[in-house]
Amino acid sequence: MELIKSKFKILPTSVAQALPLLKFAKVDEYGHSELQDKWQTVVDGFPPELITAAKISETLDENPEDRAKQVRIGGKAYQLLQKKAAAAGMAVSKYLEMLIGDTEPPDEKLPEGKGEGEGEGTELTPEKEEICDRAEAYIKSKSKSKKRGLAIRVRSKSYQKAISGKKNRSDKVSDSS
Repeated sequence: MELIKSKFKILPTSVAQALPLLKFAKVDEYGHSELQDKWQTVVDGFPPELITAAKISETLDENPEDRAKQVRIGGKAYQLLQKKAAAAGMAVSKYLEMLIGDTEPPDEKLPEGKGEGEGEGTELTPEKEEICDRAEAYIKSKSKSKKRGLAIRVRSKSYQKAISGKKNRSDKVSDSS
């Protein structure tokens, strides 16, 4: 609306084009905003048919070096990259920066405040072994028991015998029909 009020003939044609302009639409205490100047920069830089959301973002970007870029890699390569980054305790983007910068990843990422020799180790104490043994026994006992599906009611054998028998449940024949 501000661009229309400012008498621009060329306007953003989609939400994607308008979003990069949004931060410049703020009005200061004197009633001025940078929106008109920034949009004029875009309009002066491109013919109307070549204005895209990406070009608007690039034109108005105040820190182009820090702006995220896309690199296309295959799914297997990305999964390998994710595993290596996770093993190094890093985000994928930081791991890539480290690789490109030719630095070595940290050997092991220890939680903050835990240096070597501090905290609990991975060795099992007798108490931990007992807990593990009980957990394994519990899991084995559950896997041996009858597995029941969702929303299936298992009837007792005496109930099943009662309904599968050939005799009527009562000795009397009902008079009502």
